[in-house]
Amino acid sequence: MPVMDGWQFAAAYRERPEPKAPVVVMTAAQNASAWAKEIQADAFVPKPFEVDALFRILRRFTTCIQP
Repeated sequence: MPVMDGWQFAAAYRERPEPKAPVVVMTAAQNASAWAKEIQADAFVPKPFEVDALFRILRRFTTCIQP
């Protein structure tokens, strides 16, 4: 991202008024769950990931995603 990184974006996004889309972190960081918790993400996907695993997480937030 040319202006800010994902963590900066998440912080700025959380400050905006409702409604908001879920924040799903995709990272190769050692402790993906800790990073996601730090920015109050709704879910996280550790890299590398299987596409089916990504779809399982995304289905929590929408009914239009098919396997």
